[in-house]
Amino acid sequence: IFSSCWAGCINAIHQSFPDEQWGKQIGMLAVGARTGNAFAFALFASVLYSLEEKMKQPWRVVFGVSALVQIIPLSLLTYFGRITLKKEGKEATQKTEDSSKPISSNSSDTTKSNSNSNSDKSAWKSSLAILGKETKTPEFWLHLVSRSCLMVFASFLLFVPMLMNQVYQASSGFSSQTGSIYALGCLLAVSVGSQKYSKLSKRKQALANGLLLGLATFSSLAQLAHVSGMWTMTATTSAIFLFLWGFAFSIPFYIPPSLYALSKGGKESSATIADVFDIGGFGLLALFNGYVASIDHSILSSWIPTFQI
Repeated sequence: IFSSCWAGCINAIHQSFPDEQWGKQIGMLAVGARTGNAFAFALFASVLYSLEEKMKQPWRVVFGVSALVQIIPLSLLTYFGRITLKKEGKEATQKTEDSSKPISSNSSDTTKSNSNSNSDKSAWKSSLAILGKETKTPEFWLHLVSRSCLMVFASFLLFVPMLMNQVYQASSGFSSQTGSIYALGCLLAVSVGSQKYSKLSKRKQALANGLLLGLATFSSLAQLAHVSGMWTMTATTSAIFLFLWGFAFSIPFYIPPSLYALSKGGKESSATIADVFDIGGFGLLALFNGYVASIDHSILSSWIPTFQI
């Protein structure tokens, strides 16, 4: 759900904030997402811990809890949505009252309908024109490839509990808790570094991305060394490396492509460019998730290609 809303959020940032605040606001979005991740994994871990010895399949309760939690965002969307609709209704009424032109209601409705239709068509044409222009630049493709590959790297979060449980024989509760630790690494990076990153020069941004991605690669190689039998890690050591994994990929994943979409896409095409980046990422992610889900997770060597990828 969050990923499908990312493009719309990027467009909202462009319309609501000056460009010097873009980096900070993108970071706030990412903080919100990763706070939710950390809270969810911590909550589910506590559920599993409390029911582990009372039920054979405590994970079934997790699905029930996650379904109930959806009431919170639904209630918030309903509440603020009604406020927005009321505000827009008042503004529309005020504009109608202030209008001095005696236009018939039928004529007015027809004019508004035609105006909205033409406006929508013009916006689509403008959005696609900007996207087409950007696809001819190397920078667009670099961001597309980077975002797509990092989406695979980021979404390994889905398999963290399974890795901890099957490879390190950790309990279901600790395995889920490690997912929260991974998300906390992401949260720390974007909450501390997003605003600072946007103020760096291009050269320093490139250096920061290189160092962070190097750390992320090292964290992945540590897991590869364990499943390959080159060295042995405990569950606690693995959790530390997964924290570093989450910390290291977040800034390169969230900030550069989003800033690019905002600066090059503008009001008309920032959401479209962000959507294209996500399409590339989800395409790779579908292949990666399908592969990881198909392996025998209880055999250490089965994880080797996962970390090589």
